[in-house]
Amino acid sequence: MLQSYHTRHSLVLLSLFTALLSLTACNDSNLSINKESIDKDTQLTHCCDSHPLHIEPFHFALSAEYVHPESPFSVSLHMPNDAQIEGAKMRGVTMYMGTIPVFFKQIDKHLWQADIMVGACSEAQMIWQLSVDISRNGQIRRLTYPIKVTHP
Repeated sequence: MLQSYHTRHSLVLLSLFTALLSLTACNDSNLSINKESIDKDTQLTHCCDSHPLHIEPFHFALSAEYVHPESPFSVSLHMPNDAQIEGAKMRGVTMYMGTIPVFFKQIDKHLWQADIMVGACSEAQMIWQLSVDISRNGQIRRLTYPIKVTHP
C-alpha cells in the first residue's frame, strides 16, 4: 500500500513538473533572454513578404512561409508615418499559453519590424494572434494578425 501511495505521488509530481516546463517556454524571463539573442544576431531589414494581410492603410507580413515554435521569425508592419504603435502582444488562440510582449523597431519612415518567438505546445499546429494597438488621429485601433505555427 505504501508503494502504491508513493507511485501515485510520483506520477502527480511528474505531471505537474511536465506542465510547469511547458508553461516556462512562454515565460517573460525566458523571452527576454531569447529576445536579447535575437536582437544580437538579427539584422533588421525589410525581410517580410509571406502571408501578407492588408487592413487599410496597414500592411502585415511574415519573414517565412512556415513558422515553427521556439524558432525566431519576424513580422513587418507597414503603416502611415502619422500612426504610432502603443503596444503589441502575442497570445495563443488554439490553446492559451499566456501572452508574449512584442517590441517593434522602426526600420524607416513607414516600416516597423518585430522579431518574435513563441513556445511549443502539444498541438501539431497552433494559431497565435498578434495584437497591435495603434494610435492615429487621436484614436486607438487594435489590429490583429493571425499566425499559424506548425511543428517542423
